[in-house]
Amino acid sequence: MNSEPSSGTKQRLTTESKTALVFGIISLILSISASLALYINWDIPPGMDIKGPHPLIATIGEYLEMGGFYGCLASLLVSFIALITGFFNKPRLLNVAAGFLGLIIAYFAGITFMTTIARGRHASREISCFNLNALGYTLKKYGEEYSGRLPHKTNWCDEMRKGWVKNDEGLSEFAFNANLSDMKRTELPKDVVLLFETKLARNPAGGAELINAENHPLKGCFVLFGDMHVAFVRAEDFNNLRWKP
Repeated sequence: MNSEPSSGTKQRLTTESKTALVFGIISLILSISASLALYINWDIPPGMDIKGPHPLIATIGEYLEMGGFYGCLASLLVSFIALITGFFNKPRLLNVAAGFLGLIIAYFAGITFMTTIARGRHASREISCFNLNALGYTLKKYGEEYSGRLPHKTNWCDEMRKGWVKNDEGLSEFAFNANLSDMKRTELPKDVVLLFETKLARNPAGGAELINAENHPLKGCFVLFGDMHVAFVRAEDFNNLRWKP
């Protein structure tokens, strides 16, 4: 006797197909969230005396990057399995389509993730804090050879090249506070500006007029202070910086 199949026996998406879609969506959300976190903040190396604009977001961004990476791998694997098994489970068209869709979502999640990594690893503006911290160390080494004094403002890059910094033609994206020329480093106030971000130039030295606040998504720049700590200063706080000893 023929009987119509009941609603309870209707073929639906397989577990693999459902999992592929869920994993794909999750990996895409994680990758997009990691990209947004990087847009707000950038990675700061652990253990370094650097204060970023949003340290908590930087930490969250690291976990999102990890989640996006493993999520993409898992999504690609599950989607591929769902695509293959879809040919052997009814309704075939629906299951194959779900597996294929999972692959597409995972692909876009992967592209988003790789773009995020590229921005974080290769854009020089994202590593300004690292370079500035390293320059602070070289200033200390320079002072050990010159009675603890800072270089002269007119040729400070050229002086720093003499055994301490490998640099092309004395060019720098960091400017020297001209008010501190030839001073002893130990005499500097803790909160005085020593080096700060500027546009690429030869031996750049001066004051607030040289600050470049356009390198970062959050308007502002990294500053090396007299006590050799590095901090990010927002554009609206530039007027509060100390320029004279």
